[in-house]
Amino acid sequence: MKIPGYPPSHSGGQDEYLLDILKCSVWLEEKTARLYSLLSEKIEDKYVSGLMKVVSKQSETHALMLKTILVSIVPKGRDKVSTENCVGITGEAGKATVELIDWIMGLDIIDREKYTAIVERLAFIENSIGEETYQKMLIPLVKTVLSEISTGTYTRIIDYLNTKMLNIIALEEELHENIALYSKDLL
Repeated sequence: MKIPGYPPSHSGGQDEYLLDILKCSVWLEEKTARLYSLLSEKIEDKYVSGLMKVVSKQSETHALMLKTILVSIVPKGRDKVSTENCVGITGEAGKATVELIDWIMGLDIIDREKYTAIVERLAFIENSIGEETYQKMLIPLVKTVLSEISTGTYTRIIDYLNTKMLNIIALEEELHENIALYSKDLL
C-alpha cells in the first residue's frame, strides 16, 4: 500500500509507519482525554465543565477502542510509542495538545477570556483527529493489515468490528469539535 506523504526518513518502512500512525492515534486520544479532564476541573461554568467531562470520557473510550484494534494487528511488545515520535507523526494537533495541557496545568481557574483563547485550538485539534483521519487513514490501514495477517471468518468479524469502532469515533470527534466551538458562547 503506497502512503501519500509517507516520510522517507521513517526508519521502519511504510508498514511500520502505518502502525505508528495507529499507535500515535491512541497516544493522541489519551492526551486529548487528559486535556479535557483538566478543562473540566478548572472551568468556572458547571455546565461547560460537565461537557468537558463528557468529551474527556469519550476520548478515554476512543483510546481504549483504538488499543483494542491495535491488539488485533500488532504483536505484543510492539505497541509502545514515544511522545517525541507521536508529536512528529500527529503534527500540529499533537504539539498543540501537549502545549495546551502544559499551559492549563499552570492555571488555577479558566475564566471566559482564557476559555475563548483555548476553544480555537480545541476545535483545530478535534478537526485534525476527526473523521478524515479515521475514515481515510485508519480504516484502510486496519483492513490492509488484517488482510495480510489472515483470512477467514475470524478476520472478517474483527475487520467489521474495528471498522464500526472507527466509525463511532469519527462521529464523536465531530461532536467534540462542535462542543468546543459552541461552548464558548455559554460562558
